[in-house]
Amino acid sequence: MNHELFHAVQSHDGEMLARMAGGSREQAKVINSDAERMVDLLFSQLKQVFPASTQTNLRSEADERTAKQQWIATFAENGIRSREQLVAGMQKARASVSPFWPSPGQFVAWCREGKGLLGVSPADVMTEFWKWRKLVFKYPTSEQYPWPQPLLYHVCLELRRRGVDRQMNEKELLSEAGHLLAHWEKRVADGKPIPPVRRALAAPHQDRGPTPAEMLMAEYKRRQAQGRA
Repeated sequence: MNHELFHAVQSHDGEMLARMAGGSREQAKVINSDAERMVDLLFSQLKQVFPASTQTNLRSEADERTAKQQWIATFAENGIRSREQLVAGMQKARASVSPFWPSPGQFVAWCREGKGLLGVSPADVMTEFWKWRKLVFKYPTSEQYPWPQPLLYHVCLELRRRGVDRQMNEKELLSEAGHLLAHWEKRVADGKPIPPVRRALAAPHQDRGPTPAEMLMAEYKRRQAQGRA
C-alpha cells in the first residue's frame, strides 16, 4: 500500500480515496491498483458468502470496478479502518440469511457492531447509555456519574441530545451511536485527544448572615435574659 493510500485511509479522506479509486469525474476509469488490492480480499470472501452476486450486481468486471469505488469511499466516509471492524462485518455477512450482495451501507452497519479503533462498539455505548439514563437521578449532574471512560460521557450526552431533538427510536439510537463513534475515532486518528469529563467545582460557601426569623429569635432570647420577655 503506497503512502498516499495509507494517508487517505488513516485520515478518513473519502474524496481522496474516491479519486484514487477512479474518481467521480470518470466513472469508467480503471481503479488504482493499490486501492483495488485493498478490497480484493474482502470482495473475494463476500463472493463466497453471497454467490448470487455474480448473477446480479457483479455480472461484469466493470460492475465490480464500480462497486469497489463505492465501497472504498463509503469505508473512508464512515470511519471503517480497523481489522476488528472488517472482521465484525464479515461475521455478520456469514450469518446473513440473504443470498444477495449487501450494499456498502449495510456492510458498514455490520462493521459498526464490532469494536473499532477505540475498543468500544455501538452496543457498548447503548448499554452504558441506558444505565446512565436509569441512574443519573442519583447524581447532582451527569458529570458526577461514574463514567467508565470519558469517551462514553461525550457520546452518551450527545446521543441523548440528538435522540430528543429527532425523537429517535432504539434502532435509530443504535445507528446514531455508530456515527458518533466514527466521529471520535476520526478525531483520535487525527491526533486529537478525548477531553476528560469536566466536573464542576462546588461553589464556595458564603455566610449570608442571620435570617429574619433568626434575628427575631435572637432578640427574644436577649429580652428574656434581661427579664423583659
